Amino acid sequence: MSSDGRNEQKHAAPNEPTPKKLRSSEPDLKVVLGSSGGDGGGGEVVTRWYHSQTLAAKSRYVDAMLASPMRERETRTISFPDIQATSWDLMMNFLDDPIASRGMDVGDVMKVAKHYDKYEFCDGRRLCDAVLVDYFKRARQEEKSDNPSARVDDIVEAVALAHATNLEKAFKEGMHYIWANVQSNFVPYGRTMFTEDNMETLAPLLSVSREMFSKLNPRFGDLIGDLHNELDKSDFPKRFVNECRHWLTRDTLCGCITHIVLSGTYSNADGHFYPTEMERYKTLGQGRWGGQQVKFEMKLQEKGWTILRKTLPTLDVEGVQEDDSTVVETVCWIAPCSVNLPLPPNSGWKAVDPLCSGSPRIRYLLKAEGTM
Repeated sequence: MSSDGRNEQKHAAPNEPTPKKLRSSEPDLKVVLGSSGGDGGGGEVVTRWYHSQTLAAKSRYVDAMLASPMRERETRTISFPDIQATSWDLMMNFLDDPIASRGMDVGDVMKVAKHYDKYEFCDGRRLCDAVLVDYFKRARQEEKSDNPSARVDDIVEAVALAHATNLEKAFKEGMHYIWANVQSNFVPYGRTMFTEDNMETLAPLLSVSREMFSKLNPRFGDLIGDLHNELDKSDFPKRFVNECRHWLTRDTLCGCITHIVLSGTYSNADGHFYPTEMERYKTLGQGRWGGQQVKFEMKLQEKGWTILRKTLPTLDVEGVQEDDSTVVETVCWIAPCSVNLPLPPNSGWKAVDPLCSGSPRIRYLLKAEGTM
């Protein structure tokens, strides 16, 4: 070590720690931490001393600075103006102490991951990656037991950090959690748990990971309705949350109803309609219309709720539909301005087919108390 270097240690400022020493050598690299543009340390500048080979082995960035004909190599000084001393000490502690690294948690990752990534502390980045992978796996397991300890906001922030700091395994595991919940019908741990702020953060992450997850599970490739094609639009977060609210309201309301009774058509369409799938109700039996056997349905279509009739397919002697058999679907009545309604309206129906008359009326039969 040069005499200038020794003198620099001897006359160190009062806030500088005593240089670490080995029997075989003395610290030869000065590390300057913080500045007025630091990460929350109030602009305090602090100095640490290290053995250059030891720090270069931890950081590719440091290794490159010392290996190149640059000022850092000549002065044996490297500055990290965006890292305050408390953050740096935490970073070094996790790299130097195996026991400390085993105790790293998500809060620690949020403090150090960006610095590990920016300055290429590869072991530190791998440690953060492993901690977040375990965090996301634990969150998925805890949700299955309805006892999650992680907040949704924290999970979203951690996924975004994993993407920003190149924690590839953590990002994949975190987005698996996000995609599964975005598609989930469960309440409260499902699509309805995300806020507009959450979706503002997640929209670009969903976009970049969609192809990856659609290969693993086809249903992970889409979002609700047509929103999967609108991830890049500015109103996606608001539309997603509104769609989720609408879905939950409709699902809850429909879950309270056992079936629907139609009357007032003065035809065989009158009767009981039972839910078979979302936004569709069917009669259990058949009726005649114009000399044909038909079935009746209520269905939400592009222009609103409709009451329609469908002819029956022609069957062979074994009861299998014949190849040339066709089913004709005819709209009988439509409810104008009903496209946003979760259930067919009880009145306001207009005849579409000239053969239809009457004034359809609907009653909703509720499930008994305690069965919903």
